[in-house]
Amino acid sequence: MPELSYSYELYEHHQQLSPTIQQLIKAADLASTKAYAPYSGFAVGCAVLLENEKVITGANVENAAYPAGICAERVALAHAMTNYPNIKILILAISYSSPNTKQTEPIYPCGMCRQFIFEC
Repeated sequence: MPELSYSYELYEHHQQLSPTIQQLIKAADLASTKAYAPYSGFAVGCAVLLENEKVITGANVENAAYPAGICAERVALAHAMTNYPNIKILILAISYSSPNTKQTEPIYPCGMCRQFIFEC
């Protein structure tokens, strides 16, 4: 198993983030507008920055057979892994929108996505 390490910093406002991170968040925001979420209304977008500076995005796709849907993180990561198999993944940004949820708190990957991220 690969060793997992991470770090984080808290910021009061997104304008304190680097321009690269701000652009990645914007890409995740845009990706969330492409989500297919007719059942939950919870649209999620993900943007992945690769070491070659390529940005890969994905959006969640729901299905009436609940487990058959796929999260935005796995859409983006699967695309990155299959199309850029030897390129390191540097950063992952997630964005969401929902008519029933205020977008004031961070969103975290589900358990399946956390495992998928760990193995990337």
